[in-house]
Amino acid sequence: MSSRRALLAAVVLFFTLIGVITNIMLLIVIICHWKISFRSQHFTFFVLNMITSGLVYSVTNLWVSVPCTLNECPFISSDTVMITLATPNTLGHWGYLLSSLAFTVYRFGLFMSKSIAERTTCIKV
Repeated sequence: MSSRRALLAAVVLFFTLIGVITNIMLLIVIICHWKISFRSQHFTFFVLNMITSGLVYSVTNLWVSVPCTLNECPFISSDTVMITLATPNTLGHWGYLLSSLAFTVYRFGLFMSKSIAERTTCIKV
C-alpha cells in the first residue's frame, strides 16, 4: 500500500513541478520582453492572469496533495483545516477558467468586429 502511495505522490509531484517550472519560465519570458513586444498586446494581461492562477493552483499541491498522499495528512486535524489549505487550489482553478473565458470572449469580439467592419466598408458598384 505504501509503495502505491509513494508512486502516486511522485506522479502528482512530477506534474506539479512541470506546471510550476513552465509557468515561471513563461513569466520570465514575458517580463524580459515586456517593453519590446508584450506591453502593447492586450492579450498579455489574460496570459499573466492565467500564469498567476496556474501557479496558485499548482503550488497548492505541494502543501496539500503530495503530503496527504504520502502520509495520510497527519497535520490536518479537521475538515476546516483541509478546506482552508485547499482553498487556493479552488481559487486558482476558477481564476484560470474565468481568464480563459474572458480571453475567448476577447478573441471572439476581435474576430466579429473585423468581420463586421469588412462587410460594412465594402462598396459594391
